[in-house]
Formats: sequence, C-alpha cells, structure tokens
Amino acid sequence: MVVKSGRFAPVNAAMKRLFACIAALALLCSLALAGCGSSPSSSTSAPDAQGSATASSQAAEQPGESIEAKVTITDAEGQTTSYTVQVPAAEATVLTALEATDAEAVIEDSQYGKYITTINGIAAAGNSGWVYTVNGEQVMDAVDVCPVAAGDTVEFSFITM
Repeated sequence: MVVKSGRFAPVNAAMKRLFACIAALALLCSLALAGCGSSPSSSTSAPDAQGSATASSQAAEQPGESIEAKVTITDAEGQTTSYTVQVPAAEATVLTALEATDAEAVIEDSQYGKYITTINGIAAAGNSGWVYTVNGEQVMDAVDVCPVAAGDTVEFSFITM
C-alpha cells in the first residue's frame, strides 16, 4: 500500500475486491478452527413435550427417531421468520435444520465445509453474509458438521462487517 503525506493512496476497485475476499477467507478460517459441539455446554438439551431431556449424543444413537428444533432467519432489514422443524436424529445438523424449512437457500462447498451464500434471495457479497448461532452461542463450524439436538434453536442472521 502506498502512503502519501500520512494518508493512504486511493484503493482501486480491484484492491477493494481483494480485501473483501481476504476478509471472507478469514471468516471461513475462523469458522473452521473454532469448533462446534466440542464442549459440554454446546450440546445442551431442552425438555420435549413429555418433559424429558434428550442430549445430542442420544440423538445420534437413535437413528430411527427425529428431533424437533427451532430455526429463525433474520434478513438484512431485521425481518425475522421462525420455523419449528423435524429432522432425523442421525442427520441433525444446522444444514438439515435449515433445509427442513421452506426457506430457499444456496449452499456452496468450500475447503472448510458447506457455506451458505444466499437465503431467500439475499446473497452474501463483499463484507456481508450469513452467520448463525445455536442456542444463542456463536458457532464457528461449517453448517454441515455442527450438530443440532432436540430443543435447540438455530438462528441465521445476515450481517455486514
């Protein structure tokens, strides 16, 4: 970068795109490195309709059963849509929970796993994109590897950095 009189020289459009790509790559790297479900606190369980609790490890052990989870999607304008979904316990991930909604999503493969590029026509671009939390905790894993347990809440939000 060139510095003139203590100020940065104007950055052309190609450099801006390069910086945006670097920022997106840094975000993907942090998502891949942080981990999801590796600590006991991230595999919380909630009571079902009968009042019993089901942990995510139990869900994986019972492949014929399904779990219920809540999915919320908040777009760039702050509009929130909520869903209650049923997904097979053996396949219960953030991705399968999103796919169980009627939201239209575009998911791409990356070297770090699946990445959501678009939900309901709102596409990631530049310094903006889709992030998610599970039970209010920020998650740094790809959507196809982060497990979801019965009663979990998955929240997708469109952000601009």
